[in-house]
Amino acid sequence: MDFTLIPTKVFLKQVLSLSERDKAKIKAKLLLAEQNPYRYKSVHSREFPKVFRIRITIDNKEKRLAYAVVKNKILIAGILDRDKDYRELEEYLKKAKKEL
Repeated sequence: MDFTLIPTKVFLKQVLSLSERDKAKIKAKLLLAEQNPYRYKSVHSREFPKVFRIRITIDNKEKRLAYAVVKNKILIAGILDRDKDYRELEEYLKKAKKEL
């Protein structure tokens, strides 16, 4: 099954401020997720049944890139701070749901 990456406005805004090296890291991880979106760890959510996260390090800080799988689409919700324990995840997913 072929999957399509769909970035949200929140994610695009977050990526604008990143360095080219960090953007390349994210792109590489997203290409792997596009091939098999179920390869990364799943996260519980109230908005979507299939939500996953990718571990990435940006500016020596642990971050998580969250995305939801909806049919054959991968909805990229945004980049989360690891030290905030996914508190922003539901907010990002609600915004992403509106963009569908």
